[in-house]
Amino acid sequence: MMNIAFKISDFLNLPTIIAFGLGILLGFLLLLLIYLLAVIRGMNTEMRKRKVQEMSVDENEIEWLINEAKSRFLLLEKAKEGSTFANVYQISKDLANDIASKFYPRSKKPLQELTIDETLILLHYITDRVDELLQARILKMFRGMTIKQILALRTTTTKVKESKIYKTAVGAKLGQVWSTLRYANPFYWIKKGTIDQAIKIIIKKIALNSIVITGEETYKIYSKKIFEVTKDEDLTLDELDEYIDLEREIVNE
Repeated sequence: MMNIAFKISDFLNLPTIIAFGLGILLGFLLLLLIYLLAVIRGMNTEMRKRKVQEMSVDENEIEWLINEAKSRFLLLEKAKEGSTFANVYQISKDLANDIASKFYPRSKKPLQELTIDETLILLHYITDRVDELLQARILKMFRGMTIKQILALRTTTTKVKESKIYKTAVGAKLGQVWSTLRYANPFYWIKKGTIDQAIKIIIKKIALNSIVITGEETYKIYSKKIFEVTKDEDLTLDELDEYIDLEREIVNE
C-alpha cells in the first residue's frame, strides 16, 4: 500500500498536473475548431443549394446600378442635401435592395430573403473591405492627428471670419491688413497646403468606395460568388493632387 501511495504521489506532481491540464485544454480547442469547420462547410453547402428566383442576372446591369448610385450620391453632395454619412447610408441601402430585387423580382422585401448566416457573411465582407479601404496609404498623413485637430483645421477659418477684426477689415476694405493677419495665422498656411481639401476629397472617396463595396458584396452574396476577391480602388497622392488642382480651377472660374 505504501508503495502504491508513493507512486501516486510521484505521479501527481506539479509538472504532471500542468501537462495533463494542457492536454485537456488542447483537446477541447481541437474539438471546437473541428466543430467550427463543420459549421462553416455546412453553411457554404446550404448557401449553394438555396435557389434564387432569377439566376441570369447580368453583371453589367449590376455595374449600371452601382454607377447610378454613385451619381446620385454626387448629385446630393453637390446640392448639399443631407449629411455625407446619411447620404451614403441611404444610397447603399437602396442599392442593396435594388440588387436583391434582381434575384428576387417577385419578393416585396428582397433583402429579407437572405438567411441569418448569409446576412452575417454579407455584413462581414462589407466591413472587412471598408476596413481594408481605410488602411490606404493616403490616410497615413492623418493618423497622427486627433479628430479634434482635424476639426480645428476646418473650423479655424470660419472663426476668424466671424471675428470683429476680420469684419472691420472687410468693412473698411483693408485688404492689406486682412492679408497680413491671414498670413500670420498658421492655420491659414495649413489650409493653404490643401489639408482641408484633402480631407473633403478623402471623405468623398471613402463614401463612393463604400457604395461600390456594398453593391459588389450584395451581388456576390446573392449570386453565390462570395469567395471571389475584388481589389479595392486606392486613392494615390498623384490622384489627390489632380483632384485638388481640378477643384481649384472650378473655384477660380
